[in-house]
Amino acid sequence: MWALYLHRTKLRGLLMHRPLLLGTLLALSGCASMDLPSLSQLTPFATSAPKVETADIGVTECDRLTASSLNPYANSPDVPIDDLDAEPAIAACEADLKAHPGHPRLQVQLARALVKDNQFDRAFTLRQQSAQAGYPYGIYALAYSQYKGEGSTIDYSAALANFQKAANSGAPVAWNLIGHFYNQGLGVERDIDKAISALRKAAEDEFKTKRGTNSMTYVASLLRERDGWGDKREARRWYGRAAEQGSGLGMNGMGLLALDEDRHNEALQWFLRAADAGFITGHYNVGQAYRYGWGVQRDLGQAAQWYRQAAEKGHIEASLQLGRMYATGSGVAQNPTEAMRWFTMHAPTVTISE
Repeated sequence: MWALYLHRTKLRGLLMHRPLLLGTLLALSGCASMDLPSLSQLTPFATSAPKVETADIGVTECDRLTASSLNPYANSPDVPIDDLDAEPAIAACEADLKAHPGHPRLQVQLARALVKDNQFDRAFTLRQQSAQAGYPYGIYALAYSQYKGEGSTIDYSAALANFQKAANSGAPVAWNLIGHFYNQGLGVERDIDKAISALRKAAEDEFKTKRGTNSMTYVASLLRERDGWGDKREARRWYGRAAEQGSGLGMNGMGLLALDEDRHNEALQWFLRAADAGFITGHYNVGQAYRYGWGVQRDLGQAAQWYRQAAEKGHIEASLQLGRMYATGSGVAQNPTEAMRWFTMHAPTVTISE
């Protein structure tokens, strides 16, 4: 239900040369990570978490069918959004809300089921009502609607204000999106220090509640990029905590930190662990290790095999690397047809209609 900052890679060096299509595609095989702006002094956020007074109605059928682990006031096990069955959930929540009119938890639960059913206008109204009652997760849900344009126009400034209100009222999941807004400059001037400050709070809550690892890996990635005094050490702590909870992204991050310090053997072991955990960039980075000899004897044939595993799972850079190898005969038999196939495997499809 929430959009988290996804950690992304970019391609660079996209050079176009008209004479030869294969040459053009060869030029697409480079990639790099995002550059970050210069830093200002870190500004902390104030926090408070007043007790939320709501009628004690026990666990309802609505709760059982729609509860989210992101809601610190939920009183039922998490129902992943992919598993939420909208029709019976809506019916149960409408019945429970009729029995308990205006209950803010039930309002936000019903809204979640309505969103699953693409009834965004009704969901937005219920989230407004829950937020107006001062329910922290209702405020968060309203902010999310404003962020995504679900039942309203996209309004980053209003969303950020409500995320901040939700975070300070007792919905710590909101700190993740506050950090994301400051990192991406959504409705506010981009400020990497404020992004890190907010994400730390979200990461601490994740670590304490075991409700995921996304904030831990997000803040670690920004700390690694900022690379100020003590940043790499703190990044290692967050990546390590995420890795301990089984996060392939955390394992891969530990490998990147080791690689930053030329500890190639350690880096390779972390990349292998990330790959074993199903993280496709882990496969790609093992391929990189074999290509460049990081902690292992250089072996382009092995590199190609690892690139293939990542490419088949949708990793664009791995697909481009594999295409380049087939085009040049590096580690594999030269094959222009195979090169073209890998170069274009993840190219966008354009449909033209009259």
